[in-house]
Amino acid sequence: MVSVVKRKKALRHIVEEWPMHVTDISPLAVGGYRYTITTPTEYLRDLDLWAQQDTETMQIKVRDYFLPQKMSVSLLHEVIHAILTTFHGGEQMPESLIESLANGFYQVIIDNPKLIQYIAESRP
Repeated sequence: MVSVVKRKKALRHIVEEWPMHVTDISPLAVGGYRYTITTPTEYLRDLDLWAQQDTETMQIKVRDYFLPQKMSVSLLHEVIHAILTTFHGGEQMPESLIESLANGFYQVIIDNPKLIQYIAESRP
């Protein structure tokens, strides 16, 4: 079994080699609101969460030092929560639906970069 220290060092190496850090996205605009992306890893680990969207502080908190793909899906998950809070009156949706949407959006974005380019270029 790999020790926690060795695993953390290995993941830190992967994250540090990634061309962009999750906090580089900050601030993230959702419906006229600006969310700050933070990485309070210990705080989230203590809550047993990978990520958290906080409407009161306008933060999306993402655990650092895990695979960038998982960080991306977790970020999308929290962005979906932010979108629903802003455009759907904060009505709660089942977490399984949010998770399915996050994974689905991640797959579509990764496998279809021209789609994102097309959408970005349609901006007036």
